[in-house]
Amino acid sequence: MKSNFIATIIIVLVIVLVVIFKKRKSKASSWKGELFKKRIISDEDDENHVYKLIIKTDGGKKVKISVSEEIYNQAKEGERYEKIAGEDIPKKI
Repeated sequence: MKSNFIATIIIVLVIVLVVIFKKRKSKASSWKGELFKKRIISDEDDENHVYKLIIKTDGGKKVKISVSEEIYNQAKEGERYEKIAGEDIPKKI
């Protein structure tokens, strides 16, 4: 019983550390690129939506970013964006 509790704590800590590492890496990155595609992901009931922008960077990588509905509606495919290190959301250039 005690070993199950310790194993659960270790698993939770590993998951938290992975999430923190990915968030820091994403925030530290910087790039410029073009809006390649827009996507809306909905749940089964079509009540909750996640708005994604897929940007093809000048380096050839595709970056997926979750944004608010307002930013999603303003974005147009082909527009240029720049992500500055330390910021979460890229800005239109």
